[in-house]
Amino acid sequence: MSDADQKTYDNPSNTPPPEELPYADMEPEEFPDDPDVAGETESGTPG
Repeated sequence: MSDADQKTYDNPSNTPPPEELPYADMEPEEFPDDPDVAGETESGTPG
Protein backbone atom coordinates (compact mmCIF):
# COMPACT_ATOMS: atom_id res chain seq x y z
CA MET A 1 0.00 0.00 0.00
CA SER A 2 1.72 3.15 -1.23
CA ASP A 3 0.53 6.73 -1.65
CA ALA A 4 2.16 6.65 -5.10
CA ASP A 5 -0.35 4.01 -6.16
CA GLN A 6 -3.27 6.20 -5.10
CA LYS A 7 -1.86 9.14 -7.06
CA THR A 8 -1.42 6.95 -10.14
CA TYR A 9 -4.97 5.62 -10.43
CA ASP A 10 -6.47 8.98 -9.43
CA ASN A 11 -4.28 11.15 -11.67
CA PRO A 12 -1.95 9.86 -14.41
CA SER A 13 0.26 12.89 -13.81
CA ASN A 14 0.92 11.66 -10.24
CA THR A 15 -0.43 14.98 -8.94
CA PRO A 16 -3.23 14.53 -6.38
CA PRO A 17 -5.71 17.33 -5.57
CA PRO A 18 -5.05 19.43 -2.40
CA GLU A 19 -7.74 17.62 -0.40
CA GLU A 20 -5.90 14.31 -0.89
CA LEU A 21 -2.50 15.59 0.23
CA PRO A 22 -3.00 15.06 4.03
CA TYR A 23 -4.43 11.57 3.48
CA ALA A 24 -1.55 10.48 1.28
CA ASP A 25 0.94 12.02 3.69
CA MET A 26 -0.44 10.63 6.97
CA GLU A 27 -1.23 7.14 8.19
CA PRO A 28 -4.85 5.84 8.06
CA GLU A 29 -4.78 5.49 11.87
CA GLU A 30 -4.58 9.27 12.07
CA PHE A 31 -8.18 9.41 10.85
CA PRO A 32 -10.18 6.96 13.03
CA ASP A 33 -13.36 9.01 12.55
CA ASP A 34 -13.25 8.56 8.78
CA PRO A 35 -14.36 5.01 7.79
CA ASP A 36 -13.06 5.52 4.25
CA VAL A 37 -9.57 6.35 5.47
CA ALA A 38 -9.31 4.18 8.58
CA GLY A 39 -10.88 1.20 6.79
CA GLU A 40 -8.78 1.56 3.64
CA THR A 41 -11.75 0.36 1.56
CA GLU A 42 -9.81 0.88 -1.68
CA SER A 43 -7.08 -1.46 -0.43
CA GLY A 44 -9.62 -4.12 0.52
CA THR A 45 -8.76 -3.99 4.22
CA PRO A 46 -11.76 -4.14 6.59
CA GLY A 47 -12.11 -1.27 9.05
